[in-house]
Amino acid sequence: MTTQNPAWRQPLPEFRDPPPAKEHAVTCVECGSPMRLRYSDQYARHFYGCSRYPVCEGIHGAHPDGAPLGVPGDKETRQARREAHAAFDDLWRSGDVGVNRGQAYALMNRELGFQHIGELTKEQCEQVCEWVRDCYRFLDQPPREEIDDDH
Repeated sequence: MTTQNPAWRQPLPEFRDPPPAKEHAVTCVECGSPMRLRYSDQYARHFYGCSRYPVCEGIHGAHPDGAPLGVPGDKETRQARREAHAAFDDLWRSGDVGVNRGQAYALMNRELGFQHIGELTKEQCEQVCEWVRDCYRFLDQPPREEIDDDH
């Protein structure tokens, strides 16, 4: 007769200590309280969480060294940034525009004056989404030379 090892006797998964990071002064845009650098085991990365959590659920991303990612934004702004990033990333990843990520950012900077989506307001994110839609509309049109040949 073989005995099965119950689940509670299995070794626990190995957890690693989070990489070292330096906390920066970040203010929660939801309530104005200081934010604290925290580490998510689930996502294996640092982030800033409101010091008033769970009363306030303000959150902001961080680089591996603890530097804040962009500028903190409220819930609506963070959602707008996610949408702008998704639209922007789809544009350059699709290959339809024939540019890589760095070139796409340079183009967005030239056209809109924006360098990092993580620093944008909700309204500026909407401009990025509209600009991406314009790029696709332009790509659906025939090249300029074909239009000129017909006239």
